[in-house]
Amino acid sequence: SSAASDVYKRQIEAGCELQDVVKAMVWLKDREDFPGFNAIYGEYFDNDPPARSAVVSDLLVDVLVEVEVVAYKPGL
Repeated sequence: SSAASDVYKRQIEAGCELQDVVKAMVWLKDREDFPGFNAIYGEYFDNDPPARSAVVSDLLVDVLVEVEVVAYKPGL
């Protein structure tokens, strides 16, 4: 859940909110973590979630999950 919290804090700093997210890219260290990640993701994006890609990667170092989001806010 700390990865999701960090994403949220960074968006606010940039002047965006969760509803401005249009795409999320997710890297997981282990495929078995997907159900837990998906549950937490659903808490943040429960209505009309953004497009999402998720992959398993052995290239993650010292983390279990990496999340990158693209947000769009007209006029910003």
